[in-house]
Amino acid sequence: MLDTTDSASSQTGWLDAYDLTRKQRIFVLAYLEELNATDAARRAGYAHPNTQGPRLLVNVGISAAIDFGLQRLEDTLMIRAEDVRRHWWMIATADARDLVAIIKTCCRYCYGLKHEYQWRTEREYRDARNAAVLKRFRKARQMDCTDFDQFDHPSLPSSAGGFGYKAINAPNPECPECEGLGVPTVQLADTRELPAKAALLYDGVRQGANGPVIQMQNRSVALYQLARAMGLIN
Repeated sequence: MLDTTDSASSQTGWLDAYDLTRKQRIFVLAYLEELNATDAARRAGYAHPNTQGPRLLVNVGISAAIDFGLQRLEDTLMIRAEDVRRHWWMIATADARDLVAIIKTCCRYCYGLKHEYQWRTEREYRDARNAAVLKRFRKARQMDCTDFDQFDHPSLPSSAGGFGYKAINAPNPECPECEGLGVPTVQLADTRELPAKAALLYDGVRQGANGPVIQMQNRSVALYQLARAMGLIN
């Protein structure tokens, strides 16, 4: 609906250059909205809109204001059309790897001593060994875990591979366990630092059974919408 309140004055200030009356200004704005002289005259409050509307169009000041207003509308619509095309183009050509990627990391045996299982820290090893002792030996369930060193069995975790495992390291081509292929690892992007295209492609996150799952806009749909915006398809 046409806004004729003072709050819209900043958007209609261009009409000041045409020395129009209040009614004429409203007529121009209404005409730009509907391109119907009779309806515009009626909305501006003229007594005989059927006859006065068409006559107002030949008024020099009104005619010049309408011409300028139409040019402003065309420019605005063109900018909006370009923005729409740019939006769909960025989504359609975004690289999903900026959001989520599968990388190859070293396995636990790649850099362990003599390619034995390597632990991140001594605490990780100790926690794993204590858990294994509790699971295997009923007697341990009534004991303090600081006494678990007395238990020994080939199935218990060993620290022979040493410590210092870092998943960020590349696979070791000499590793007899993974044969240098490493371990496929899903790496999620920090959504606070996404490139512009990836930020548009990003459509939120949901909690899956195995952790967070990044959701994405459909790039095929974006490509279709881009084609429509460019007039390539109906």
